[in-house]
Amino acid sequence: MRVRDFDTAFTLASAIDYGLSANIWIRNAALASAIATRLQVGTIMVNLAVVNISILNLPHGGVKASGVSRSHGGKGCSSV
Repeated sequence: MRVRDFDTAFTLASAIDYGLSANIWIRNAALASAIATRLQVGTIMVNLAVVNISILNLPHGGVKASGVSRSHGGKGCSSV
């Protein structure tokens, strides 16, 4: 989905009840980092679309209505 500016993008992204993951498609790495820090999601991918991939050593989960905990990693193991 294309939007006219970043404020519109953040308004739309923040208005939803879910926060499992987000994709950022951008050429400027510094701006991508600034955008990523404002998003409320469990996983952020920059210029990458990943389907069914997992690094078992890292915790995985979402925020808001996308999850109540983390799985994998030390944080995930301690939440079980």
